[in-house]
Amino acid sequence: MMKKWTFRQLWLYYLLFVGVALFVLPALLLLLMLIFTLTSAYFSGEDEEVMEPRSIAEIYQKAGLQGEVIAAYEPWVPGDIDRKAYTYEEGGLSYSFSIPKDKDPIEPTYDFRGMIDLYTHPYQSKRSVADHLLFREFFDQALYNGENLKAYQNDLTKALENLGLKDVQVQLETPYYYLDDQTRDLFNRELKKDLEAANKNDYVPVYGINTLDSVKYWSLSSSYMVISSNSSIEQFWEVKDKVDPKLWQVGYYKVEDRASEVYSRVHLDKQGVWTAVEDLKSSP
Repeated sequence: MMKKWTFRQLWLYYLLFVGVALFVLPALLLLLMLIFTLTSAYFSGEDEEVMEPRSIAEIYQKAGLQGEVIAAYEPWVPGDIDRKAYTYEEGGLSYSFSIPKDKDPIEPTYDFRGMIDLYTHPYQSKRSVADHLLFREFFDQALYNGENLKAYQNDLTKALENLGLKDVQVQLETPYYYLDDQTRDLFNRELKKDLEAANKNDYVPVYGINTLDSVKYWSLSSSYMVISSNSSIEQFWEVKDKVDPKLWQVGYYKVEDRASEVYSRVHLDKQGVWTAVEDLKSSP
């Protein structure tokens, strides 16, 4: 026999249903959201961990560096893989480093050889990304913005202008050297040899790095030195042999006529022979 519900019972069940819908369910949802937030924060905490300046300074000391680490932290922005982390100063030189969020911070104990290996070898998964970048700016500044490279570019500019080319500019086509597998091996061997020789007696790596011959390393690469002027490329070919031969390094050159918006790519070998790589093309 089916039970009969009274109006009072129905009303009480209705109120109970409304109470659950209005109060209990939202409370459960809030509790679940709180648990999810705390869990996410716990598991992502390591992802947002970065090396502190003191830790970085200790690593540098182990590698033989003697300067000062200056903190310059900026908040990490999701989606932005790089952030300015700190500045290192030594011997009147200043280096600004950017490192990404470190997912696996470790405490490396690099000596100077390890420091070179870390820069010259491909990134290994067992290493922290930040570790690779701890030394990169030292090498980049010496190799791509070295004083001897700037002096070479200035000397070549003056020599060509003295021979009649107009408004000459000499600069690298790209901010970094292009290296294929073959040239990368040679580049790294020469880099290690030169750095070990520079720091053989005095264990002062930063000063040794800054003695690198960046012109030599450009010559070892496949990157182009751009010679740009408001004179014709034909005029360049007429005067190039009058330039001091010491200024012509083995390597790749891009000769550009800005006025006519054309360029030519050439290579100079050890025998002093110029070979066309890409003849007269319109500048993009």
